[in-house]
Amino acid sequence: MVLEDIVGPDTRLYAKSEWGPAGPLWPALSFSQQGIANRFGGIYTRGRDLVITVGTGNPKDTLDPAHRQRLMSIVDVAPNIIVATGELVEPETWKRAQLTHPGRWKLSMPISAVGHLPNSRKQGMHAGNVCMVRQPHDAGKAYSCRERGS
Repeated sequence: MVLEDIVGPDTRLYAKSEWGPAGPLWPALSFSQQGIANRFGGIYTRGRDLVITVGTGNPKDTLDPAHRQRLMSIVDVAPNIIVATGELVEPETWKRAQLTHPGRWKLSMPISAVGHLPNSRKQGMHAGNVCMVRQPHDAGKAYSCRERGS
């Protein structure tokens, strides 16, 4: 399967930096700030839009070198459901995350579908941002977060 197989003509793709691929231990798209979660939830449409998770480049944050600056997962989320991350994430995983980064990623949207991307490499994403990388009317033109002002 290629991205073209799952992206429709009206699909909006978003990129979000993460420390590892989405999966059973962290089945959530998480945010540290309520306002950002609310804003993203207000523009994202489940079943049409998709989020591509990108590994950060910081070795202190993204421990596995295979995940750094890599396209990792493609997910669909439930944008109208924003809950405490501890309700979605495995308790031990949540505890470890809060020991190393207290107060971060307090809020999450549940992931409703996930796929993993093969060792693709994407440079230049800005940690912590969610940015639109394609709009239907852009005919596939890609933007960085800074260019789009997100």
